[in-house]
Amino acid sequence: MNVGAAVIATRDQLAAELREAGRPLSTMQLAARCGIPWHTVRLVDASCSWAQAFAEHRYGAVLECRGRVHTVAVPPLPGLIHPLLVDLEVAGIITRVTGPGIDKQLEDAFVRQANHAWVSWRYCGPRSDPEFDAVVAGF
Repeated sequence: MNVGAAVIATRDQLAAELREAGRPLSTMQLAARCGIPWHTVRLVDASCSWAQAFAEHRYGAVLECRGRVHTVAVPPLPGLIHPLLVDLEVAGIITRVTGPGIDKQLEDAFVRQANHAWVSWRYCGPRSDPEFDAVVAGF
């Protein structure tokens, strides 16, 4: 598949998921809902509570616990899809959700590179997709 086509398809899927949800979702929630492949992280010399906190922070799950070695499944880094969400924001299809404490969450993020995960988005585009509606009407 052409990289440009894959980017457009992913961007359209992000907008569709946000529209269908009917409520604000974070970048990481959108990645999970779109089925963007997760990866595993091996945490060595970590307590069970620390591994669980890490997994919850990243919207992931602890897969295996062996003493102080844990395997955690996490969604992709939000930086991979954040630029696509910004494109949708510039196009006026989605908007960032702000609220009390949002900036503080960004500032205190558990993993600095995951800061975009805390950004929440709301769909503000058309409630239906005319192109999709036309295809469905043809059946």
